[in-house]
Amino acid sequence: MGVVISGQNFGDSAESVSACDCVDTTIERWTPTRIVVMINIVNPQSVIMVEHAGGVWSNSVPYIALAPVISRIDVGPCTYYPNISRKLCAITPGTQVTIHGRFFGSAPGQVSLCDCDSNATVESWNPNWATNPGPYDNTIVVTAVQVVCGSGIVVESGGMWSNPVPCTTCPD
Repeated sequence: MGVVISGQNFGDSAESVSACDCVDTTIERWTPTRIVVMINIVNPQSVIMVEHAGGVWSNSVPYIALAPVISRIDVGPCTYYPNISRKLCAITPGTQVTIHGRFFGSAPGQVSLCDCDSNATVESWNPNWATNPGPYDNTIVVTAVQVVCGSGIVVESGGMWSNPVPCTTCPD
């Protein structure tokens, strides 16, 4: 899960960021006022602290981790909005699906297009993260490997799963 920390006096060089009550983050960008980190282990309710040069820690800030949220999928000319659209998009093996939403983070997690062990092939995961990290307007592009009639799409990031989005793979 990607997190942007804004503040003051972080220093010019990367030190450490503690999240989930343990030091298990990957620092992606560090400036004196802004730090971008990837949290490798998510604890739903915890605190974030920044270690400054010399081992001094900042104040702790409580946070609640948010699971990924799928807001729309595009399958060719078909667009589906969860809880709004009436018609589902048909997905078959080899079909490319673009998933739009929030809280996908920067590191590829998993995308499942069926109620089975086989996941979709991730073609791109939130490609704008490197230049414009943020929790909103995230995009994942996947190719379906295996599908099951009447199943749905889910996204996993940071150990948490998104809302399931139904899709039809049943023959007409």
